[in-house]
Amino acid sequence: MYSLTSEHVNDYVLRTSANGVEGNLMFVVFYYYLNIKPKIFDKNLSLLTLAITFSFAVRSSSIVGYAPLAIIAIIKDVNFFIPILVAGLTIAIPTVLLNLVSDAYFYGYWTVP
Repeated sequence: MYSLTSEHVNDYVLRTSANGVEGNLMFVVFYYYLNIKPKIFDKNLSLLTLAITFSFAVRSSSIVGYAPLAIIAIIKDVNFFIPILVAGLTIAIPTVLLNLVSDAYFYGYWTVP
């Protein structure tokens, strides 16, 4: 009962609750990363991009950990460049824009991720 009513416990839980979501999305990202193929609209690359975008929406600093994955994929096989670019343009940017619009609608003003 103490853990449910303690002000300090609630403060710590609320501060780190985004880490739980980000951590779970990290497992999803690595699962799909191991299965991506260098073709446009690859299912695994699309789901990987969506998971990274959701992780970015939860915690904007998470992109720092995922940018090297794209660079490594492109260094290993240059054919990944166009599919990664297309996934970013068709999945990541619209999802972030939808997040910005929903924040602006519910908060009443434009926010920056």
